[in-house]
This record gives sequence, structure tokens and C-alpha cells, in this order.
Amino acid sequence: IHDIGTLPILVWAEPIPGVMGDERTLADIIEALHCELGRQMLEHWNYPAALIAVLGGHEDVARSVGGPADLVDIVQVANHLAWTGTDTPKANVDWTRLPAAERLGLTEEDGPALLEAAEPARKELSAALGR
Repeated sequence: IHDIGTLPILVWAEPIPGVMGDERTLADIIEALHCELGRQMLEHWNYPAALIAVLGGHEDVARSVGGPADLVDIVQVANHLAWTGTDTPKANVDWTRLPAAERLGLTEEDGPALLEAAEPARKELSAALGR
């Protein structure tokens, strides 16, 4: 749900060949707008504040809040793990510069084990989706 703001952007862009045909421009538009659009959508639908906070904060890897880890931290670390091994600049975020990982008590060494533990669920989901 953290990237739901991407959906209205794709619907808007679909009939515009110049946007849909230009991956970089589309990615830039999504990057700039999806968090705020998603936050507004969830507020309109009266979702819980914790979920709305995810949409507003999941891309802010420098986010620093007091207190225990929260859902935003979990989504940030999950995103970081999902970007691992890709060519996105987001894959280059250093774990030591990811306060969410620290609040969750995770280090860079934990990443491979987390990915390995998630692999059976990933395969099951891929099979269910026919991929």
C-alpha cells in the first residue's frame, strides 16, 4: 500500500505517449508525487494514522524520530532490501545511514539472512501471480 499513489499517476500517464514512452520522465514524476498522492488517498479513505504515516515517510531514508521502531521503519528497511542488487540509486543507501534499520536493531549483515528468510514467501507469491 506504501506506493498506492503511483496508481493515479499511471492512469493519468497512460493515454499520453510522451510520458509513458519516456521511462525516466515517468519515474521522476512518480518519485516526486506518489508519496503525497498516496497520503491524500488514504486520508480521504479514513485509513489509520500509522498507515498514512508510511506513505508520507517511507521514502525519507534520513527520517529521524524518537521512540521505538514503527511501521514506517519496517517499510523503509523492506524497500532497502527490495532495492538490493538493482541499478536504482536507492540501492546504494548505506545501512549506517538508515536510522530505520538502527531502530529495528538491524545491521547490513542482517540483510542477506532477511532476504533468504523471505524467499519462500516471495516464490509462493510469484507462483500465485503466475510469474
